[in-house]
Amino acid sequence: MSRVDVTKVIVTSDHHLGYANSDKQTFNAFLDELAQNGDVTHLILLGDFVDMWRRDASGVFLEGHDTIAKLLALKSKVSRYSTWPGIMTTIS
Repeated sequence: MSRVDVTKVIVTSDHHLGYANSDKQTFNAFLDELAQNGDVTHLILLGDFVDMWRRDASGVFLEGHDTIAKLLALKSKVSRYSTWPGIMTTIS
């Protein structure tokens, strides 16, 4: 029996971290689940990951350091990791 390579692509967008109505806790739980599952081959963060339109950049990244750490840890576990800037935000 031959082995079949499976590609699992996760695409997520519009989290607006830093905005009062964003759901950072749920997004962090989602990232934890991805890290534990271990079968994601591609992680793509589309635009508006952070929201610097309504907040200052330093506040957004200070409050979001735990989320960014989770993303950096995931980066080493997936074959391909991409970010795409939104209209109002950019993260690389």
